Amino acid sequence: MAFMGQPKVAAAILGTTGASNLTARLMTNPKFVRFLAQRESMPAGALPAALSTLARETQDEDIARLAALIQESDQSGDQ
Repeated sequence: MAFMGQPKVAAAILGTTGASNLTARLMTNPKFVRFLAQRESMPAGALPAALSTLARETQDEDIARLAALIQESDQSGDQ
């Protein structure tokens, strides 16, 4: 699975309200699937920034939502 080694991404997707709907949309989004395939071996710490960049470049609402969820998860984990 593409999220192996990326627990923050998996937690952000799976642990939110409406996660199944967002996950379904993302996993059928060619931009997001291509992004995952290209970054399978990326260090976990670099993924949030890369995802935010992808959201800005594509202006995709679903990708932007995931990036925001991960950022919120990171901030709540820092407290």
